[in-house]
Amino acid sequence: MIGGVSAIQLRDIEGNAADFHKAAMRLVKILNQKCPLIINRDIELALKIGASGVHFAESQLEDQATKETAINSQLLVGISVHSISSARKAVEWSPGYIQVGSVFNTRSHPGQQPLGLSRLREIRKSIPSSIQLVAVGGIHLENVHKVKKEGVSNIAVISAIAHNSNRVEYCRKLKKLLGS
Repeated sequence: MIGGVSAIQLRDIEGNAADFHKAAMRLVKILNQKCPLIINRDIELALKIGASGVHFAESQLEDQATKETAINSQLLVGISVHSISSARKAVEWSPGYIQVGSVFNTRSHPGQQPLGLSRLREIRKSIPSSIQLVAVGGIHLENVHKVKKEGVSNIAVISAIAHNSNRVEYCRKLKKLLGS
């Protein structure tokens, strides 16, 4: 994938479902299995279009029907968490990864109190090492080394890439600093 991007998560929490579905169908055709596409919060859509994975919000952890569908699917399952207790609950879903954040202040979630590196470290210790940990929120070239030290497997980035004039080169630099 261009710039070394290892996956794309399609998310739109404020848009309408019809537009989201159209965008997902277009994107899966564009990517054509060259890069995993992870659909946010909609397992039925992910299964319908042949996406690689589905990503759930922390608020969905109590939905037993969705949990069963996710566990029985062949999809890569990811779950966002913001606490140790939620991370432990997420483990019950047999996810491929758990995403933690926002680690730092971020333009994507203005006004949200960041979790910080110590909470990231605590969550890493509270889940099996077999589950990948993905850090998100305010991560950029100057601080990616800090999250790497906390045992993350990968990072998810929105603002630092979206607000950069040379996105491809920026992704390459992030990937190099992360060591993946």
